[in-house]
Amino acid sequence: MKVTLPVFKKSTDELFKNGRKLLKEQKYDRAIISFAKLLQIEPDSYAAYFYMGMSYYKLKQYNEAINMYRKAIDYNPEYTEAFYYKGECFFKMENFDEAMKNYEKAIDINDEFYRAHYKIGKCYLENSMYDSALAYFKKAVEINPSFSPVYIEIGDYFFKKKEYRRSAFYYEKIAQNKKDERIINNIGFSYKVLRRYRKAIQWYKKNADSATTDGSPFFNIGFCYLKLKEYNSAIKYLKKAIKIDPELMMAYNNLGVCYMAKSKYSKAIPCFENAVGHNPDLPILYNNLGNCYFKINNYDEAIENFQKSLKIDTNYARGYYNIGICFFRKNKKNTAVEYFYKAAQLFINQDIRSQALRAVDAISSCKPNSPLIKKLMNQLYQKNKGRKKS
Repeated sequence: MKVTLPVFKKSTDELFKNGRKLLKEQKYDRAIISFAKLLQIEPDSYAAYFYMGMSYYKLKQYNEAINMYRKAIDYNPEYTEAFYYKGECFFKMENFDEAMKNYEKAIDINDEFYRAHYKIGKCYLENSMYDSALAYFKKAVEINPSFSPVYIEIGDYFFKKKEYRRSAFYYEKIAQNKKDERIINNIGFSYKVLRRYRKAIQWYKKNADSATTDGSPFFNIGFCYLKLKEYNSAIKYLKKAIKIDPELMMAYNNLGVCYMAKSKYSKAIPCFENAVGHNPDLPILYNNLGNCYFKINNYDEAIENFQKSLKIDTNYARGYYNIGICFFRKNKKNTAVEYFYKAAQLFINQDIRSQALRAVDAISSCKPNSPLIKKLMNQLYQKNKGRKKS
Protein backbone atom coordinates (compact mmCIF):
# COMPACT_ATOMS: atom_id res chain seq x y z
CA MET A 1 0.00 0.00 0.00
CA LYS A 2 2.84 2.39 0.82
CA VAL A 3 4.18 1.84 -2.70
CA THR A 4 0.91 2.14 -4.67
CA LEU A 5 -0.62 5.26 -3.07
CA PRO A 6 1.98 7.69 -4.44
CA VAL A 7 1.61 6.05 -7.85
CA PHE A 8 -2.16 6.73 -7.83
CA LYS A 9 -1.60 10.36 -6.79
CA LYS A 10 0.97 10.87 -9.48
CA SER A 11 -1.25 9.15 -12.02
CA THR A 12 -4.28 11.43 -11.33
CA ASP A 13 -2.12 14.56 -11.47
CA GLU A 14 -0.63 13.50 -14.77
CA LEU A 15 -4.00 12.54 -16.23
CA PHE A 16 -5.47 15.90 -15.16
CA LYS A 17 -2.57 17.92 -16.58
CA ASN A 18 -2.61 15.86 -19.76
CA GLY A 19 -6.37 16.32 -20.16
CA ARG A 20 -6.05 20.11 -19.71
CA LYS A 21 -3.19 20.17 -22.22
CA LEU A 22 -5.19 18.19 -24.80
CA LEU A 23 -8.20 20.46 -24.22
CA LYS A 24 -6.05 23.52 -24.85
CA GLU A 25 -4.66 21.89 -28.01
CA GLN A 26 -8.28 21.30 -29.17
CA LYS A 27 -7.79 17.51 -29.08
CA TYR A 28 -11.12 17.07 -27.38
CA ASP A 29 -11.70 13.33 -27.91
CA ARG A 30 -8.32 12.50 -26.38
CA ALA A 31 -8.97 14.94 -23.53
CA ILE A 32 -12.22 13.11 -22.73
CA ILE A 33 -10.33 9.79 -22.56
CA SER A 34 -7.76 11.30 -20.18
CA PHE A 35 -10.40 12.71 -17.84
CA ALA A 36 -12.40 9.44 -17.99
CA LYS A 37 -9.30 7.50 -16.88
CA LEU A 38 -8.81 9.96 -14.03
CA LEU A 39 -12.41 9.45 -12.91
CA GLN A 40 -11.89 5.69 -12.78
CA ILE A 41 -9.23 6.35 -10.16
CA GLU A 42 -10.87 9.37 -8.46
CA PRO A 43 -14.64 9.22 -9.12
CA ASP A 44 -15.41 12.29 -6.98
CA SER A 45 -13.14 14.69 -8.91
CA TYR A 46 -15.53 17.54 -9.72
CA ALA A 47 -12.80 19.29 -11.72
CA ALA A 48 -12.42 16.24 -13.97
CA TYR A 49 -16.17 16.18 -14.61
CA PHE A 50 -16.09 19.92 -15.36
CA TYR A 51 -13.26 19.70 -17.89
CA MET A 52 -14.73 16.59 -19.42
CA GLY A 53 -17.89 18.68 -19.84
CA MET A 54 -15.81 21.44 -21.44
CA SER A 55 -14.47 18.91 -23.95
CA TYR A 56 -17.98 17.80 -24.88
CA TYR A 57 -19.04 21.47 -25.03
CA LYS A 58 -16.26 22.23 -27.53
CA LEU A 59 -17.41 19.24 -29.58
CA LYS A 60 -20.95 20.73 -29.51
CA GLN A 61 -22.21 17.62 -27.77
CA TYR A 62 -24.27 19.67 -25.37
CA ASN A 63 -26.35 16.95 -23.69
CA GLU A 64 -23.20 15.03 -22.76
CA ALA A 65 -21.64 18.26 -21.52
CA ILE A 66 -24.70 19.01 -19.35
CA ASN A 67 -24.43 15.57 -17.73
CA MET A 68 -20.78 16.21 -16.87
CA TYR A 69 -21.54 19.67 -15.42
CA ARG A 70 -24.34 18.15 -13.32
CA LYS A 71 -21.93 15.62 -11.84
CA ALA A 72 -19.40 18.36 -11.15
CA ILE A 73 -22.13 20.30 -9.30
CA ASP A 74 -23.17 17.17 -7.37
CA TYR A 75 -19.67 16.99 -5.90
CA ASN A 76 -19.26 20.77 -5.60
CA PRO A 77 -22.60 22.63 -5.29
CA GLU A 78 -20.75 25.99 -5.24
CA TYR A 79 -19.08 25.42 -8.60
CA THR A 80 -19.91 28.73 -10.32
CA GLU A 81 -18.30 27.91 -13.67
CA ALA A 82 -20.16 24.60 -13.89
CA PHE A 83 -23.51 26.36 -13.52
CA TYR A 84 -22.42 28.98 -16.05
CA TYR A 85 -21.34 26.49 -18.71
CA LYS A 86 -24.37 24.32 -18.08
CA GLY A 87 -26.33 27.48 -18.87
CA GLU A 88 -24.20 27.97 -21.98
CA CYS A 89 -25.19 24.51 -23.23
CA PHE A 90 -28.88 25.28 -22.81
CA PHE A 91 -28.33 28.66 -24.51
CA LYS A 92 -26.70 26.95 -27.49
CA MET A 93 -29.67 24.58 -27.64
CA GLU A 94 -31.99 27.65 -27.56
CA ASN A 95 -33.55 26.59 -24.27
CA PHE A 96 -33.31 30.08 -22.84
CA ASP A 97 -35.42 29.48 -19.73
CA GLU A 98 -33.14 26.66 -18.54
CA ALA A 99 -30.10 28.68 -19.52
CA MET A 100 -31.30 31.59 -17.40
CA LYS A 101 -31.90 29.35 -14.38
CA ASN A 102 -28.29 28.19 -14.46
CA TYR A 103 -26.87 31.68 -15.01
CA GLU A 104 -28.93 32.86 -12.03
CA LYS A 105 -27.51 30.06 -9.86
CA ALA A 106 -24.02 31.18 -10.87
CA ILE A 107 -24.92 34.72 -9.75
CA ASP A 108 -26.39 33.41 -6.47
CA ILE A 109 -22.97 31.99 -5.70
CA ASN A 110 -21.02 34.98 -7.02
CA ASP A 111 -22.93 38.18 -7.73
CA GLU A 112 -19.80 39.68 -9.32
CA PHE A 113 -19.83 37.08 -12.10
CA TYR A 114 -20.33 39.64 -14.88
CA ARG A 115 -20.48 37.10 -17.72
CA ALA A 116 -23.54 35.48 -16.14
CA HIS A 117 -25.26 38.87 -15.87
CA TYR A 118 -24.45 39.47 -19.52
CA LYS A 119 -25.84 36.10 -20.62
CA ILE A 120 -29.07 36.58 -18.65
CA GLY A 121 -29.41 39.81 -20.61
CA LYS A 122 -28.93 37.82 -23.82
CA CYS A 123 -31.68 35.40 -22.75
CA TYR A 124 -34.05 38.30 -22.18
CA LEU A 125 -33.13 39.62 -25.62
CA GLU A 126 -34.03 36.29 -27.18
CA ASN A 127 -37.42 36.55 -25.47
CA SER A 128 -37.85 40.15 -26.74
CA MET A 129 -37.78 41.50 -23.16
CA TYR A 130 -35.52 44.41 -24.01
CA ASP A 131 -35.83 46.49 -20.84
CA SER A 132 -34.96 43.49 -18.64
CA ALA A 133 -32.03 42.72 -20.93
CA LEU A 134 -30.74 46.27 -20.59
CA ALA A 135 -30.79 46.04 -16.77
CA TYR A 136 -28.54 42.98 -16.81
CA PHE A 137 -26.22 44.42 -19.45
CA LYS A 138 -25.77 47.53 -17.31
CA LYS A 139 -25.02 45.35 -14.27
CA ALA A 140 -22.37 43.44 -16.22
CA VAL A 141 -20.63 46.62 -17.36
CA GLU A 142 -20.89 48.06 -13.84
CA ILE A 143 -18.95 45.05 -12.53
CA ASN A 144 -16.44 45.01 -15.40
CA PRO A 145 -16.26 48.27 -17.39
CA SER A 146 -13.76 46.71 -19.82
CA PHE A 147 -16.10 43.87 -20.88
CA SER A 148 -16.58 45.06 -24.46
CA PRO A 149 -19.43 42.78 -25.70
CA VAL A 150 -21.82 44.51 -23.28
CA TYR A 151 -21.30 47.90 -24.93
CA ILE A 152 -22.30 46.40 -28.28
CA GLU A 153 -25.49 44.93 -26.81
CA ILE A 154 -26.44 48.18 -25.05
CA GLY A 155 -25.65 50.15 -28.21
CA ASP A 156 -27.84 47.77 -30.24
CA TYR A 157 -30.64 48.14 -27.69
CA PHE A 158 -30.73 51.93 -27.99
CA PHE A 159 -30.19 51.79 -31.76
CA LYS A 160 -33.30 49.61 -32.17
CA LYS A 161 -35.26 52.04 -29.99
CA LYS A 162 -34.00 54.91 -32.18
CA GLU A 163 -32.36 56.57 -29.20
CA TYR A 164 -29.37 57.52 -31.29
CA ARG A 165 -27.50 59.74 -28.82
CA ARG A 166 -27.30 56.87 -26.37
CA SER A 167 -26.55 54.25 -29.03
CA ALA A 168 -23.61 56.32 -30.29
CA PHE A 169 -22.35 56.79 -26.71
CA TYR A 170 -22.14 53.04 -26.03
CA TYR A 171 -20.93 52.03 -29.47
CA GLU A 172 -18.06 54.51 -29.26
CA LYS A 173 -16.76 52.85 -26.09
CA ILE A 174 -15.94 49.73 -28.11
CA ALA A 175 -15.36 51.18 -31.57
CA GLN A 176 -12.37 53.29 -30.48
CA ASN A 177 -10.31 50.13 -30.08
CA LYS A 178 -12.06 47.61 -32.31
CA LYS A 179 -12.63 47.67 -36.05
CA ASP A 180 -16.20 46.51 -36.58
CA GLU A 181 -17.85 47.75 -39.77
CA ARG A 182 -21.40 47.26 -38.48
CA ILE A 183 -20.78 49.20 -35.28
CA ILE A 184 -18.93 51.98 -37.11
CA ASN A 185 -21.75 52.25 -39.64
CA ASN A 186 -24.32 52.41 -36.82
CA ILE A 187 -22.37 55.22 -35.14
CA GLY A 188 -22.26 57.11 -38.43
CA PHE A 189 -25.97 56.53 -38.96
CA SER A 190 -26.75 57.68 -35.40
CA TYR A 191 -24.92 60.96 -35.90
CA LYS A 192 -26.46 61.39 -39.36
CA VAL A 193 -29.99 61.10 -37.93
CA LEU A 194 -28.99 63.55 -35.19
CA ARG A 195 -27.83 65.91 -37.97
CA ARG A 196 -24.32 65.94 -36.57
CA TYR A 197 -22.99 65.48 -40.05
CA ARG A 198 -19.31 66.14 -39.36
CA LYS A 199 -19.25 63.48 -36.65
CA ALA A 200 -21.07 61.12 -39.02
CA ILE A 201 -18.48 61.78 -41.73
CA GLN A 202 -15.68 61.09 -39.26
CA TRP A 203 -17.07 57.61 -38.54
CA TYR A 204 -18.17 56.72 -42.06
CA LYS A 205 -14.62 57.48 -43.26
CA LYS A 206 -13.31 54.70 -40.99
CA ASN A 207 -15.25 52.20 -43.11
CA ALA A 208 -14.45 53.98 -46.37
CA ASP A 209 -10.73 53.43 -45.77
CA SER A 210 -11.12 49.70 -46.41
CA ALA A 211 -14.17 49.67 -48.70
CA THR A 212 -13.38 48.18 -52.10
CA THR A 213 -16.64 46.44 -53.03
CA ASP A 214 -19.15 48.43 -50.93
CA GLY A 215 -20.01 51.93 -52.07
CA SER A 216 -22.30 52.74 -49.14
CA PRO A 217 -19.66 54.42 -46.89
CA PHE A 218 -18.83 56.83 -49.74
CA PHE A 219 -22.54 57.37 -50.39
CA ASN A 220 -23.16 58.22 -46.74
CA ILE A 221 -20.21 60.61 -46.62
CA GLY A 222 -21.49 62.26 -49.79
CA PHE A 223 -24.97 62.57 -48.28
CA CYS A 224 -23.56 64.29 -45.18
CA TYR A 225 -21.53 66.75 -47.24
CA LEU A 226 -24.69 67.44 -49.29
CA LYS A 227 -26.56 68.29 -46.08
CA LEU A 228 -23.69 70.58 -45.09
CA LYS A 229 -24.01 72.23 -48.53
CA GLU A 230 -20.37 71.39 -49.25
CA TYR A 231 -21.26 70.29 -52.75
CA ASN A 232 -17.77 69.75 -54.18
CA SER A 233 -16.90 67.30 -51.40
CA ALA A 234 -20.30 65.64 -51.78
CA ILE A 235 -19.75 65.21 -55.53
CA LYS A 236 -16.31 63.68 -54.92
CA TYR A 237 -17.63 60.98 -52.58
CA LEU A 238 -20.82 60.28 -54.51
CA LYS A 239 -18.76 59.66 -57.64
CA LYS A 240 -16.62 57.20 -55.68
CA ALA A 241 -19.76 55.42 -54.48
CA ILE A 242 -21.06 55.07 -58.04
CA LYS A 243 -17.68 53.84 -59.30
CA ILE A 244 -17.67 51.04 -56.72
CA ASP A 245 -21.38 50.24 -57.03
CA PRO A 246 -23.08 51.52 -60.21
CA GLU A 247 -26.43 50.23 -58.86
CA LEU A 248 -26.58 52.80 -56.03
CA MET A 249 -29.62 54.60 -57.37
CA MET A 250 -29.78 57.30 -54.68
CA ALA A 251 -26.14 58.17 -55.29
CA TYR A 252 -27.13 59.30 -58.80
CA ASN A 253 -30.04 61.25 -57.34
CA ASN A 254 -27.92 62.99 -54.70
CA LEU A 255 -25.25 63.75 -57.28
CA GLY A 256 -27.95 65.39 -59.39
CA VAL A 257 -29.09 67.41 -56.37
CA CYS A 258 -25.52 68.66 -55.90
CA TYR A 259 -25.22 69.74 -59.52
CA MET A 260 -28.65 71.36 -59.36
CA ALA A 261 -27.59 73.32 -56.26
CA LYS A 262 -24.58 74.55 -58.24
CA SER A 263 -26.92 75.50 -61.13
CA LYS A 264 -25.23 72.93 -63.38
CA TYR A 265 -28.48 71.60 -64.80
CA SER A 266 -26.93 69.97 -67.88
CA LYS A 267 -24.93 67.74 -65.48
CA ALA A 268 -27.83 67.19 -63.10
CA ILE A 269 -30.29 65.92 -65.75
CA PRO A 270 -28.28 62.80 -66.75
CA CYS A 271 -27.80 61.98 -63.05
CA PHE A 272 -31.55 62.01 -62.43
CA GLU A 273 -32.13 60.05 -65.64
CA ASN A 274 -29.70 57.40 -64.39
CA ALA A 275 -31.54 57.29 -61.07
CA VAL A 276 -34.86 56.83 -62.89
CA GLY A 277 -33.31 54.05 -64.95
CA HIS A 278 -32.43 52.17 -61.76
CA ASN A 279 -35.75 52.82 -60.03
CA PRO A 280 -38.58 54.05 -62.27
CA ASP A 281 -41.12 53.79 -59.44
CA LEU A 282 -39.91 56.59 -57.19
CA PRO A 283 -41.88 59.85 -57.63
CA ILE A 284 -39.18 62.12 -56.23
CA LEU A 285 -36.80 61.18 -59.05
CA TYR A 286 -39.22 62.47 -61.69
CA ASN A 287 -39.87 65.50 -59.51
CA ASN A 288 -36.14 66.30 -59.39
CA LEU A 289 -35.85 65.79 -63.13
CA GLY A 290 -38.84 68.07 -63.65
CA ASN A 291 -37.24 70.73 -61.46
CA CYS A 292 -34.13 70.71 -63.65
CA TYR A 293 -36.16 71.26 -66.81
CA PHE A 294 -38.12 73.97 -65.00
CA LYS A 295 -34.88 75.78 -64.13
CA ILE A 296 -33.87 75.88 -67.78
CA ASN A 297 -37.37 77.13 -68.72
CA ASN A 298 -38.31 73.92 -70.54
CA TYR A 299 -41.79 73.82 -69.01
CA ASP A 300 -43.23 71.13 -71.26
CA GLU A 301 -40.49 68.63 -70.29
CA ALA A 302 -40.92 69.68 -66.69
CA ILE A 303 -44.67 69.05 -66.77
CA GLU A 304 -44.16 65.68 -68.44
CA ASN A 305 -41.85 64.54 -65.61
CA PHE A 306 -44.04 65.95 -62.85
CA GLN A 307 -47.00 64.09 -64.37
CA LYS A 308 -44.97 60.87 -64.34
CA SER A 309 -44.51 61.32 -60.60
CA LEU A 310 -48.31 61.58 -60.23
CA LYS A 311 -48.89 58.38 -62.21
CA ILE A 312 -46.85 56.58 -59.55
CA ASP A 313 -48.40 58.37 -56.57
CA THR A 314 -51.66 60.23 -57.09
CA ASN A 315 -51.28 61.77 -53.60
CA TYR A 316 -47.88 63.29 -54.35
CA ALA A 317 -48.83 66.88 -53.51
CA ARG A 318 -45.51 68.37 -54.56
CA GLY A 319 -46.06 67.09 -58.10
CA TYR A 320 -49.39 68.94 -58.42
CA TYR A 321 -47.87 72.13 -57.02
CA ASN A 322 -44.93 72.03 -59.43
CA ILE A 323 -47.19 71.48 -62.43
CA GLY A 324 -49.21 74.48 -61.26
CA ILE A 325 -46.03 76.60 -61.25
CA CYS A 326 -45.21 75.48 -64.79
CA PHE A 327 -48.66 76.47 -66.08
CA PHE A 328 -48.38 79.77 -64.22
CA ARG A 329 -45.11 80.44 -66.05
CA LYS A 330 -46.83 79.49 -69.34
CA ASN A 331 -49.50 82.08 -68.42
CA LYS A 332 -52.19 79.41 -68.23
CA LYS A 333 -53.53 80.58 -64.91
CA ASN A 334 -56.85 78.73 -64.89
CA THR A 335 -55.04 75.41 -65.34
CA ALA A 336 -52.45 76.47 -62.77
CA VAL A 337 -55.20 77.15 -60.21
CA GLU A 338 -56.60 73.63 -60.71
CA TYR A 339 -53.25 72.09 -59.81
CA PHE A 340 -52.58 74.47 -56.93
CA TYR A 341 -56.00 73.66 -55.49
CA LYS A 342 -55.37 69.91 -55.71
CA ALA A 343 -51.94 70.35 -54.10
CA ALA A 344 -53.41 72.47 -51.28
CA GLN A 345 -56.07 69.86 -50.48
CA LEU A 346 -53.45 67.09 -50.32
CA PHE A 347 -51.14 69.17 -48.13
CA ILE A 348 -54.05 69.85 -45.75
CA ASN A 349 -54.98 66.15 -45.60
CA GLN A 350 -51.31 65.29 -44.99
CA ASP A 351 -51.14 67.92 -42.23
CA ILE A 352 -48.40 69.93 -43.97
CA ARG A 353 -49.77 73.37 -43.12
CA SER A 354 -46.88 75.50 -44.42
CA GLN A 355 -47.04 73.94 -47.88
CA ALA A 356 -50.83 74.20 -47.94
CA LEU A 357 -50.58 77.95 -47.26
CA ARG A 358 -47.97 78.23 -49.98
CA ALA A 359 -50.39 76.64 -52.46
CA VAL A 360 -53.17 79.02 -51.32
CA ASP A 361 -50.83 81.97 -51.95
CA ALA A 362 -50.13 80.60 -55.43
CA ILE A 363 -53.89 80.53 -56.17
CA SER A 364 -54.11 84.11 -54.92
CA SER A 365 -51.32 85.12 -57.33
CA CYS A 366 -53.36 83.69 -60.23
CA LYS A 367 -56.84 84.72 -59.10
CA PRO A 368 -56.92 87.00 -56.04
CA ASN A 369 -60.71 86.74 -55.69
CA SER A 370 -61.02 83.00 -56.25
CA PRO A 371 -63.66 81.39 -53.96
CA LEU A 372 -61.26 78.46 -53.61
CA ILE A 373 -59.09 80.57 -51.31
CA LYS A 374 -61.84 80.95 -48.71
CA LYS A 375 -62.76 77.29 -49.04
CA LEU A 376 -59.18 76.15 -48.42
CA MET A 377 -58.65 78.55 -45.54
CA ASN A 378 -61.80 77.21 -43.89
CA GLN A 379 -60.45 73.66 -44.29
CA LEU A 380 -57.17 74.73 -42.70
CA TYR A 381 -59.07 76.36 -39.82
CA GLN A 382 -61.14 73.20 -39.20
CA LYS A 383 -58.01 71.05 -39.36
CA ASN A 384 -56.20 73.25 -36.86
CA LYS A 385 -59.29 73.33 -34.61
CA GLY A 386 -59.48 69.54 -34.62
CA ARG A 387 -55.80 69.29 -33.74
CA LYS A 388 -56.26 71.56 -30.70
CA LYS A 389 -59.19 69.47 -29.43
CA SER A 390 -57.20 66.27 -29.66
